[in-house]
Parts: sequence; structure tokens; C-alpha cells
Amino acid sequence: MMRLFFDTNIFLDLLMDRSFAEEAEQLIEQVFTGRITGIVADITLLDLAYLAGKQQRDLRDFFRLINRHFVVKGVDNRLFEQALRMESLDLEEALLYTVALEAEADTIVSNGRRFPRREIRVFSSPRCVEELGL
Repeated sequence: MMRLFFDTNIFLDLLMDRSFAEEAEQLIEQVFTGRITGIVADITLLDLAYLAGKQQRDLRDFFRLINRHFVVKGVDNRLFEQALRMESLDLEEALLYTVALEAEADTIVSNGRRFPRREIRVFSSPRCVEELGL
């Protein structure tokens, strides 16, 4: 089964009805139906909670769905140190990338970051939808 790591901006596309909201919904639906394994970093959920709070939105039901269907991976001291060594990336990108590596993701889906294309392939959500034949 494909292991797909979701960048923060994929959830933001869906929640804020941005330009790639439809593709984000299609990909998240694949996780909910069990066709792919969805992986998300704990810091992504914190970022979403922070942004929702600023907009006075309650995302607890959405978070319950994410918690039920996604693998949530955290940052620890070792991953944080690895991220600090990745000087070519900003810290958040580096943290997300190290979490994706640790989780053995096949693909990172992102619509904005410049993740390194080393050990893990990186697709935009439209490209990922295309690759999955959705």
C-alpha cells in the first residue's frame, strides 16, 4: 500500500477552499477508504489548530477523523537534530522531511514547499491525483 506523507498545505487547501481543494479532498478520501496510508506530522496538526483558533473555527471533528485514519508521527530530539543539519531547507520543511523519512513514506504531497527530491519523491496534489489514477 502506498504511504503518502501530507504536507500542511494540503490540509489548508481543503479547509480554506483554496485552488487545490478538490485534489486535497480526493487524496484524503483515499486515506479514509484505506486505499493509501496517510501520514501526517504532529506539527502539522498543531499548525492547523493554531490557524483554526485564529479564525475561531473548531476543527475537533476533523481532527478526530485525521486521528482515526492517519498515522501521526512526532518529532523527537534525533529528528530535530537531523533537521537542524539540513541547512538548505527552512526548519519547518526540514522537520517535515525528516518525519516523512522516519515514517518510510513513499511520496510527499505538497503544493508549495521545496522539499529535497532525494530519498522520497515529491508530488503536487494534482500530480499525485494523476499518479493514483483518480
